Order: sequence, then C-alpha cells, then structure tokens
Amino acid sequence: MDKMTKEEAFRLTAEICTRYDISLRGVSFRRKKGAMGTAYTKEGKIIYSTLLLRESRWQALKTICHEAAHLLAAKRYGKNCLHDSRFHDCEAEIDAIYGFRPVYAAKRGYAAAYFDIASGKSLDCRRGYRVDNGTVVIDRDRKANDMILRKVMKAAFFAKAFIKGEVYAKMRCEPVEGRLALTVEACNDIKPGSREVIYLSELKKDNFSMNLKNVKYSGRSLRYNVEDFKGS
Repeated sequence: MDKMTKEEAFRLTAEICTRYDISLRGVSFRRKKGAMGTAYTKEGKIIYSTLLLRESRWQALKTICHEAAHLLAAKRYGKNCLHDSRFHDCEAEIDAIYGFRPVYAAKRGYAAAYFDIASGKSLDCRRGYRVDNGTVVIDRDRKANDMILRKVMKAAFFAKAFIKGEVYAKMRCEPVEGRLALTVEACNDIKPGSREVIYLSELKKDNFSMNLKNVKYSGRSLRYNVEDFKGS
C-alpha cells in the first residue's frame, strides 16, 4: 500500500494554507490515538497522528484536507465552526482541488462518503452508510449488526475473555451452536483452517459473520477494527 511521507504531509498542508492565505503557525506529528489529526484554530496549528503515516495516501489526503478546512473556516467566519455547514463548504472547496467531493448525511458532522468528481464513482463510505444510485443513505442493516457486535464485544470484555496485552490480528464473530461466538484460527497442523472459540455469548442469530482485526485488550479497555461485513 502506497503511503504518504511526513515531508509530503507537511508540504501539502503548507500548500493549502498558502493558497488560501491561512496563517499556519505550526504543523507537526505526535504519537496519539483516536483522531488522525487535530486543528487548533486559535493557535493556527495542526497536529497529525503518527498513525496517519501507516494509512493509505488516500486516507492521509482526506485528513490533511479536513484539518486545513478547519483553519479555513475559522479564517472566513472568525470562529471555530466545528463540523457545521460552513465547515462543510470549506472542506468541499479544498477537496475539489484534488478531484473529490465529500457528501454529508446531516447539516453537522463528518462526511459520510466521498465521490470522485470526474467519474462520479464512490471512493469510500463510512460504516453505517451506503451509496445508493449516487446518493448516501443510512445502511440500517449494517447499523443493526454493528449494534449486535458491540453487545457481543461488551459481554466478552466483562467476561474477561481476552488475554491482557495480547493483540489478536484476526478474529470473527459468528454463530456457533446456535449462539454468536468470538473465534480465532486454531493452531492445528492436522486440520488447517479450524477455529477456536474464545467466547460464546448468549445472543442467538443465524447467518451473521463479522471479521475483526487488531483486537487488543489492555485490561481496562478493548479496541478493535471491523474488517468487513456480512449479515442479514
């Protein structure tokens, strides 16, 4: 996967700010979890997470445009516009420079999807939404299944089903014996591909499968990413 370097991120940020005559007083990278970037509108600074350098160039470009849009909105309207419609206008204007446009599901908040301006094709879509004939709509099936997954993971967390400090690179939530279970690939040379149940919940649901990656239990918190979705 092609990734963006720190130098490129600095250059792109500076180019956008110069284009809009934004007074950029500082841009840096720090080790931080959660947000890939944070714009400090009063100080005129942007801090990116070092995790951004592990993401695709597309993810990095979206983040850079997003954070620069915060500074542009603050310059134009004299205040931190957060993620309101004024910020949306600024973000769309900056994104257009690089050939894509954000689409929002509400007047406030983050973009639900991004489209390529030239082709009109969807570039990506946030979980909980889907693109239907060029329009972003709520994916109610996915939201419902995400809620089921959260219930299973919460129950497993309180049941202390995970080993503290261990990172489970791959995990699956799927039906086992009529109930939803968390499974991992078993270390079995005799039967490759077999799976081991690490937690069996009380929830019952057929035809459900969600793949997780980078599941980490610290003893006080549980972090995981959803890799793909299948369910009905």
